[in-house]
Amino acid sequence: MTIKRYQKANKTAIKKKDIPLDTNIIIVNGTGLGGFFYSHERIEHVIDLQEPTSYEQKTLADLKIISQFSRNIFSEYGILIVDVLDEEYTLKDIYAYLDLMPVYDELMLMAKNEDEFDTGMFERFAIKSSVKVFTKTIMGMTVSAQKRLIQALFHAYKDKTISDTQAGWDKVTLVASQILNMSDDVIDVLKNDYRRPSIHINDLI
Repeated sequence: MTIKRYQKANKTAIKKKDIPLDTNIIIVNGTGLGGFFYSHERIEHVIDLQEPTSYEQKTLADLKIISQFSRNIFSEYGILIVDVLDEEYTLKDIYAYLDLMPVYDELMLMAKNEDEFDTGMFERFAIKSSVKVFTKTIMGMTVSAQKRLIQALFHAYKDKTISDTQAGWDKVTLVASQILNMSDDVIDVLKNDYRRPSIHINDLI
């Protein structure tokens, strides 16, 4: 049985709004590390986010095509939808329209409100959340979100942002033992990993 679009939205108790396809929306690079590139024959202009902090303005029509043909770009956090340039609509409206409410709900686990949807939101949460909140959040995430948050956490540790704190040690060891099932000492692994991130974490947060 085929589930219709309105039924998908209703499963999250959200009524979809009839949003004009020419509505302008801001997307940002969600990778936290390098560039992001995407092209599709039905999108007039490619998405070329060359820096981890890059952003672009796209139309809802463009994002609709991406959600239909390359949904994993959103669910794996390659790009984040962070602003809608029309006061009549919220980010929640946009995510619901694109059938991306699971992504929205997961991002809201790390944010107090939609204003915190931005480049580096995974990094900010990895650094600033308490151990208790971090643990509860990451254990309830999808595998894709866990991977992205672990990447942010390890990035922060390697850039010595949290390496000298008890909370940082607790978060890193928790991830290593309960999610990654590492047999090696994760602290030694991170200390001996001489590959440096392409951007310092302070430039993301």
